[in-house]
Amino acid sequence: MTLLITPMIIGGSDLIIPLAGLVPHLAFPLVGLAQFLFGLARPILSINQVSLRQAITPERLQGRMNATVTFVVFGLPTLGALLGGILGQYFGLPGTLVIAAVGEILACVWIVFSPVRTLREEREWPKVLSGNEEGSYVP
Repeated sequence: MTLLITPMIIGGSDLIIPLAGLVPHLAFPLVGLAQFLFGLARPILSINQVSLRQAITPERLQGRMNATVTFVVFGLPTLGALLGGILGQYFGLPGTLVIAAVGEILACVWIVFSPVRTLREEREWPKVLSGNEEGSYVP
């Protein structure tokens, strides 16, 4: 459940930033609130997602998994910056920030339909084949 709630908190905190521009006399406390919520939720999300990834990935595939995650985490922001510039040109800064925040919130929707949402303890996690069992194949 934490993997569902924390991205929503992070996206919600990012929705506060455009709001701060609409009410300048409350901008400082609103930005402070946004930073507080982000700072609270982000480490919790990181710990949970990394722990789950490492727990369900066979040991011999840990390097591939971490390389793929690193590629996505550091590679996609380049495309995001390009898309942000295009959206900023058409919708302005506040509109682009709202679109980005809504995108962050919607990024966790897949968890609602996934068995990951109901995992509580390690014994409930799906059995991952190590590659040595009958019927397993990992290139």
